[in-house]
Amino acid sequence: MDSLSLSIIELLNQKDSFTSEEIGKILSVSERTVRNRIKEINIEIIQHGALINSLRGHGYHLEVINSDSLTEWLKEQYDEKLNIPNSSEERVNYLIDFLLEQKDYVYIDDLCDLLYVARNTLSSDLKKVEQEIRKYGLSIDRRPNHGIMVTGREVDKRLCIIDRITHNNRFFLDKLKTESVIMTIGDTLSREFHRAKYKTSIENYNVIRILTYVAFIRASGHFPIDYTEEEKNSLKETLPERMPELIKRILQDLGPDFRVLDDENEKLYLAIQFAGRGNMDEDAVEVVPADVEKLIEDMLEEVRKSLKIDLTGDFDLLMALRSHMTAMDIRMRYMIPLENPILETVRKKYSLAYALASFSCNYLSEHYGKIISEDEIGYIAIIYELALERKNRPVRKKNVVIVCAAGNSTSRFFAEKYREAFGDYLENLYECSGKDIEQFDFEGKKIDYCFTTLDADYILPVPCYKISLFPSEAEIRSFRNIFASADLSDLMSYYRRDLFLTHLHAKDKTDALNKIISFMSKRCELPDDFSSLIFQREKYGLTSFGTSAATPHPVRTCTKDNYVCVAILDEPVDWGNNDVQVIILLSLSTDETQDSRQFIQATSRFISNEEAIAKLIETRDFDEFLKLLSAEKE
Repeated sequence: MDSLSLSIIELLNQKDSFTSEEIGKILSVSERTVRNRIKEINIEIIQHGALINSLRGHGYHLEVINSDSLTEWLKEQYDEKLNIPNSSEERVNYLIDFLLEQKDYVYIDDLCDLLYVARNTLSSDLKKVEQEIRKYGLSIDRRPNHGIMVTGREVDKRLCIIDRITHNNRFFLDKLKTESVIMTIGDTLSREFHRAKYKTSIENYNVIRILTYVAFIRASGHFPIDYTEEEKNSLKETLPERMPELIKRILQDLGPDFRVLDDENEKLYLAIQFAGRGNMDEDAVEVVPADVEKLIEDMLEEVRKSLKIDLTGDFDLLMALRSHMTAMDIRMRYMIPLENPILETVRKKYSLAYALASFSCNYLSEHYGKIISEDEIGYIAIIYELALERKNRPVRKKNVVIVCAAGNSTSRFFAEKYREAFGDYLENLYECSGKDIEQFDFEGKKIDYCFTTLDADYILPVPCYKISLFPSEAEIRSFRNIFASADLSDLMSYYRRDLFLTHLHAKDKTDALNKIISFMSKRCELPDDFSSLIFQREKYGLTSFGTSAATPHPVRTCTKDNYVCVAILDEPVDWGNNDVQVIILLSLSTDETQDSRQFIQATSRFISNEEAIAKLIETRDFDEFLKLLSAEKE
């Protein structure tokens, strides 16, 4: 029973009688609506011990024939009403669930009655429903005198349902709690996966369990998969050799109750979903498609050429990428989402690997013609990180000058103590008196740092640190971190004062990029298509990863020298997934002999550190920016 009918019964239960005019005014409906609705109420309520009578001169009166029966029935109606969503967010979730279960059009008035809301409220909620289901290629079809219905392919409808279940949609999860079939599916999958040596993560296992359940429920409800003959042939060619046999054994194990899934389309659907979320052998891939092999080769070659990091000879890396990207290729082609539960950890802890993966995914985006999700980037970053650890390039040793009161035996003793403490990090250690330090040949001796026991302020071309004559353990740890961090001299070859914009006013992302490119073009040798290469990269995917900094760059290397422009905006602009206020627009040199590893690592570490970004926005100072870049890695 709808809310208007219940409201009428509530009113009549409060006093002896109401006229239709009084009821209409209280409930904001016409007298005619009241009279028509009371006729409908009487058809149902008489079965539950009551009747609404019309008394001449007095109006309508509720006559209770069986009080217990009426009380029990009203309680059922109110309990049902309590299960109806109250907020707009809950109604949107409920509507998506409800509409996806309908095989025909639904009248708007019936939905209003179902949710106890006015048409205006429902119209507003339906706009949000449309916005949400559009992500899955679905839409709402409206027909005069017929109502509304969700339209789109069954594959996309299932994706929507699965996504909503796995993201803790309350209405879907409440239904699952009462379904013993989900337990049967889980037990069967565990047995058959173990038998077939099918390997997947626990997160993917849970998704596979749910998608198998959804396939069973949808097929049972006569919502079949609708592959064309061309699609079926393509799927058969794509599937790993042993996957169809795994699906066959799973359906046999599930038994006759699941016979509805023993259909060519349904089996192909399950097979492609499983193939995109795991491998039949964790150590090797039986057959790597030629285009995937070529894609891996191109990815590593671009990293070598553009970022000057050579991973092409790493056999373990190649095998890991082959295994991962065979399944990823299926996910990308058939729009199978994959969540990465440790994405934030990977992005912050393995900043260099994440930067390499992000760069690689430029080419994956171009190959597939779609944006690569951050979750997928994170998985590739994990594979790269293992390769980088194996490579384990040692830190370049530093040249240090020590300033004492005078260049005597005391200073030599002092220098020797520091050589003992930091020998693993030092190439050359020079001594100099305070009065001679400003004439010291910093450039010729390639000095990285200056240490001094004096209080005098020097204007030197390298960082200068005040130190103790006999360093404590805390000082030793602190300076070891400095030695092991990014080289300031290396960073200075990329970052320039004249390409540091402390204040930039921009109305949006496009405006900001155009202004930065214009600013750079007056100071750098940029190719004519530089701007188009920048915006082409933005189409392939976001260049901001969850913080208020972004690193736009050309889709390919195109400049003879390294150019990096840092711009701090007056106000943040929308970058697509978050607001950005610091923009580091970079273009790496086409010179393949350069090593940009420390630059990439320091920059990646900086843009993943919200505190460092906030500090730069506060100070808007170039020297402070360099300190933040060369800070210790967490």
